[in-house]
Amino acid sequence: MMKSKCFYAYLLFSFLFISSCMNSEKREVVKVINSWIGKQVILPSHPTFTVMASDTVDYTFESSEYRILNYVDSTGCTACNLDLIPWEDFMNEVDLKTDKEVSFLYFYHTNKIKDVEFALIYEDFKHPVCIDKNGEILKLNDFPADITLHTFLLDNENKVLAIGNPIYNESIAKLYIDIINGNIKNSE
Repeated sequence: MMKSKCFYAYLLFSFLFISSCMNSEKREVVKVINSWIGKQVILPSHPTFTVMASDTVDYTFESSEYRILNYVDSTGCTACNLDLIPWEDFMNEVDLKTDKEVSFLYFYHTNKIKDVEFALIYEDFKHPVCIDKNGEILKLNDFPADITLHTFLLDNENKVLAIGNPIYNESIAKLYIDIINGNIKNSE
């Protein structure tokens, strides 16, 4: 069920920016969010998922009702950008607070493959991830430049329902869970 673009943009804006006056940076973020709500994210046709960067797995997510896609590139500190422990905590929170099937899609585009492998093993992160060596998902989607907008709540057709990283912002985490649980109704 597709939600109203304006409704979600307004809701996200209110969670992100409580102040009454917006500066140009905030307006730009709202503009980017508006442009992505309802847009379909195109996934690579044959992504290779691995567990702990060694065992290739057949990760089927097509049947899930919701998907949370997190894209990370090699900008900055690799281990910092991955934030594996907070992601593990958020996956557990989603499992506890929802009764819907939610798949987590992690796409890591990096030339620092050894850093990613080390982080996955060191943090004992056993969820499937796709190490996207060629940056295929970025080429298919042209994600926003702002890394805080590289996480998407998608429906079962990969249409964007919400944007923002739930491990950095409790309001975004709550928004994702509320949408998954159907607590946010279509304003149309």
